[in-house]
Amino acid sequence: AGDFEQAAAAYEAALALHSDDAQAHFQLGMIRLQQNQLEEASDAFFAAAYINPTLAAPHLELARVAKKQHALVEAERHAQKATELDPTSHEAYCYLGFILHEQERFSEAVAAYEMALALKPDYAEALNNAGHALNRLDRYAEAAQHLRRGTELAPNLPEPFFNLGVAYFNCGAYPEALVALNQALALRPGWNEPRWWRALTWLVQGEFAKGW
Repeated sequence: AGDFEQAAAAYEAALALHSDDAQAHFQLGMIRLQQNQLEEASDAFFAAAYINPTLAAPHLELARVAKKQHALVEAERHAQKATELDPTSHEAYCYLGFILHEQERFSEAVAAYEMALALKPDYAEALNNAGHALNRLDRYAEAAQHLRRGTELAPNLPEPFFNLGVAYFNCGAYPEALVALNQALALRPGWNEPRWWRALTWLVQGEFAKGW
């Protein structure tokens, strides 16, 4: 119901009775993460992982906490551990890809995203992230393939349309790039990056008045 303090108090009362309840520690950590109380969240997730070393979920959340703390090496370690403990977790592979992506290790990030997509082919977040990483690797046709599917699955998100516009531009498909970039701007009107790429697309096509 959104009453985090009452919920936290209930979990703390449960843990006062049974301090070895891994799920109670984990849920308390989720509440503290929602409240952006990162140290408290981290303590709770570590407790859950210590009590039940087979759980992947605490490591995935520890990766999120570490990312918020700008500790990317630690975030990568926990995300990798989550994939090892639960090789069926598309979410863990996608987040591992995101952490690798943040470190500009784009080839490794694409490999992690592809693992997520093998587990969940219609995973819009992984499709968009993979498309962006493929753009950074100059693999534009592959990027466009991922991003077209991403825009179909998440038509209300501007990021896949923007990344698709960039992929189309670099493939020389300028009309298609404009359509995608315009859609990104329709969904997020104040976003400057799609405006810049749209201007560049007009200039390349010789529409100098629009472009300048």
